[in-house]
Amino acid sequence: MRDKLLECCKQLRLSATFAENAMTATGATNQEYLLDVLNAEILYRDTKRRNLYLKKAGFDNIKTFEGYDLQI
Repeated sequence: MRDKLLECCKQLRLSATFAENAMTATGATNQEYLLDVLNAEILYRDTKRRNLYLKKAGFDNIKTFEGYDLQI
């Protein structure tokens, strides 16, 4: 079943996490189940996109004095 879900996700250009969410999600009705799975996919894509944008922005790393020896 999982392999068939992964193949369908690939054909529909959905992430592999969509298949994982489909296996674990529950809902009282089919519509609630589908809504839960789709919301999880949207959240995954938003997080992935945000992380990609942050990486491309090239922000400097936050540095602190915590690891420095200030003794002269």
